[in-house]
Amino acid sequence: MDLPTYRAVARELDAAHDQLAREHKSLTGEAAMPELPDPSQAWEDLSTQDRRALTEMLVDKIVISQHPHEMVDAPDGRPKRSYTIRAIPYQDPVQEAARLKAVHDARVEIVPRV
Repeated sequence: MDLPTYRAVARELDAAHDQLAREHKSLTGEAAMPELPDPSQAWEDLSTQDRRALTEMLVDKIVISQHPHEMVDAPDGRPKRSYTIRAIPYQDPVQEAARLKAVHDARVEIVPRV
């Protein structure tokens, strides 16, 4: 790649980055992002059925497993293994594939061909 071509590509990339920065700034400004209520307070107001329904919408599965290293003292004084609880969010395969494709396309556009 010769120097004038490199400079032209660098100018294009800089212009694209500047445009993305302006769009990001306009989308994340105070006018674009209103004050949101504290979600923990909204959770407290929900009934048990509503909490269960919301959890089922957002969580695909819950994994409970033994913590590999952490031991806690039981009331009788003996060490007892601790457990970890992980909530695995629901992921739509079509949306996940589209997201990964968009990430790949963005990376390909940024890397100049030599």
